[in-house]
Parts: sequence; C-alpha cells; structure tokens
Amino acid sequence: MNRRVASWRFICATLPPSTAKVSVQLNLRHVEEYPGIWPQVLRIAGAHLVSPALWSGLSRMNLDGRLPESARQYLQSVHGMNAVRNVALLQQLDESILALNNLGVVPMLIKGASYLKSYIFEDPAARITSDLDMVVMEQGLPTALDALQRVGHRQAFGNACVNFANWSSFARAFPLAIAESAAATPSQRLAAAPDT
Repeated sequence: MNRRVASWRFICATLPPSTAKVSVQLNLRHVEEYPGIWPQVLRIAGAHLVSPALWSGLSRMNLDGRLPESARQYLQSVHGMNAVRNVALLQQLDESILALNNLGVVPMLIKGASYLKSYIFEDPAARITSDLDMVVMEQGLPTALDALQRVGHRQAFGNACVNFANWSSFARAFPLAIAESAAATPSQRLAAAPDT
C-alpha cells in the first residue's frame, strides 16, 4: 500500500467517532507497519485542519504513546494550543451573546459557534474553529452591530458574502499570549435573517 493511501486510512480510522475495536487494531497495525507515513499523516491532517482531532482520537484509542516522538509532540502541541484557543473563543462568544441579549437581540448560533456552545464534541479541543457565526433577525441588525462594537469587535472588511446584502464581519483580537499560539485571529460573522 502506498504511503498516501496508508495515511488517509490511518487518519479516517482515527477521527471520532471511530472507537470500534477494528479501528484501534487497524491503527495499531499502521503505527507498527508504516513508520515512514508520519510526515504524510501530519501533512494531510494539517491541510484538512484535523490535527487536534487526530490527537484526540489517538489518545482515546491509547495509541498516543506508540507514535514517533516528533509526531507525538507535534500533535499534542497543536491540540493543546487549540484547546486554549477554543476556551478564548467560547469566552468571546459568551460575552457577545450577553451583550446582544442585554439589548434584546437573540442570536442563532451556527457552524463552529454552535458546536463550541453546545459541547457537541466529546473533546472540545478536537475541532478547529476559525470564526463565530451567528444569525439575528433583520430588524435587530443595527442593535446587534452596536452591541458587538461595545464588547470590542470592529468591522472587518474583505470577508463579505457577495450574495447576502445584510452580512457583516467583525473581528476582535485575542490577548497577545493567546494570539501567539493561535493559528489565526478569530472573526465573528453576523448575518441578518429576513423578518418573517
């Protein structure tokens, strides 16, 4: 089997919810029989933003101790940095929701924001979230924009959705200590749903 196929199979068998005994055995075999696949595994996992989930899966399967040291350190570090980043994103999300609610605006969380807030993942650090998306009713958009500005968000340009007239993108920088470990500055997107 070529390394690319072996790498893909390894990653797919590791990502949640793969906890079946056959997945653990397949991955154990990959770890033992294909020691040269690690650069390819790390490259593919990084390109698809699943490195933290890969670490989470390997840990859950008790295979983390069988990895080559450099791969183990890399995946563990990426997972740890993402854990810190997601805690900061969740704090920003809570502050934003509170600011919106205090002005009578109730946001609907979508995509990564809803995953973070609902703790849908067993390991919240497994998922990389690039922004916090939420939708508000159209009549609440001006109030929502004001609320987000009051908690430190500023309108960011260049992220507008071309076909959606009431789309706004805001960004708020992380504190320096977190920004150094974060892959990208999070942004918060706010879209207005048409009144019904």
